[in-house]
Amino acid sequence: MKTLKLNYVKQQPIKKPGFTIIEVVLVLAIAGLIFLMVFIALPALQRSQRDAQRKNDMSRLADAINRWVINNARTTDGSGRLSLPYADGYDSRGFNQAILNGYLKADQGEFSDPDGSEYLIEMLGYWGHETSFHEPEEFNHTIYISGGARCDGENLTAKTTGARTKGYVIQYKLEGGGKVCLDNSNSSVYVPRPE
Repeated sequence: MKTLKLNYVKQQPIKKPGFTIIEVVLVLAIAGLIFLMVFIALPALQRSQRDAQRKNDMSRLADAINRWVINNARTTDGSGRLSLPYADGYDSRGFNQAILNGYLKADQGEFSDPDGSEYLIEMLGYWGHETSFHEPEEFNHTIYISGGARCDGENLTAKTTGARTKGYVIQYKLEGGGKVCLDNSNSSVYVPRPE
């Protein structure tokens, strides 16, 4: 007698299209890392761009002062050197408004910080062998123009050649740390002692 063997066919389970939990968690983790990198890198990039604009603004200021000096070469302080405070229109901090309005804002748009605040410009001078310059310690929108000084990296050192040393330095504290220090110590401008 023959026995009949029945072969049972195993049915494969029907797979429904979709993602497993592990795949979903993995994709969410990668997306989270990308968002985290963007949120960390983007503010640093924006801060860096604002600081680059500030450096450009300080160069514009130095250029405006130099153009003002060239155009007003007949105005001297009596020693043969040009003096910024011998023209009309100074603000309460001693900065020549003719330079600000006539040379900065007229041809290149507003002269203000990239965050929208106005720059404050403070003139500091040199007389005798005493110096009066300020090292910016915090980001407070103040540009310091110091006469009789030169840049030593980001910091200032006094030039002690003569009673009234010509030239000036422009300093500004950056948002991301560090300072801009533009040395124009070979200029024919001197910044006298503020009254």
